Amino acid sequence: DPLIYGVPLPRMKPFVTACLGGAAGGLFIGLIA
Repeated sequence: DPLIYGVPLPRMKPFVTACLGGAAGGLFIGLIA
């Protein structure tokens, strides 16, 4: 997707951090549920 790859690198870090945070949060909730 050109829209995703067109995002500058400085703006990719928060995006990746949010993805990792969401994945970690989902995994944590899945484990304690």
